[in-house]
Amino acid sequence: ATLLSSDGYAHPVPIGQIVAVAAYNQYGLALDKDGAVWSWGTSYSGALGQGPAAQVFSPQKILGITEPVAAIAAGWYHGLAVDKFGKVWGWGSGAQGQLGFP
Repeated sequence: ATLLSSDGYAHPVPIGQIVAVAAYNQYGLALDKDGAVWSWGTSYSGALGQGPAAQVFSPQKILGITEPVAAIAAGWYHGLAVDKFGKVWGWGSGAQGQLGFP
């Protein structure tokens, strides 16, 4: 995979074969061929799924998802994933109910 960095140049990143990407505001998500989700950018309200980290400058695997993922989406301060069994995973801000629970 290759990402465009703040220096304006594309740089390869070691996250394997990417099958989908999603981005919103100041962060990005990538789904690899093995079903792992990766995130990078600025983590407002936990949008990266990396705990309280404020910024992640290179893609990091989201370790809390325990099943292979089939689809990803990025929203305002939150991310969503659907695993291969149909279970929905959510992280980040749920202030408006966007994570599906109170």
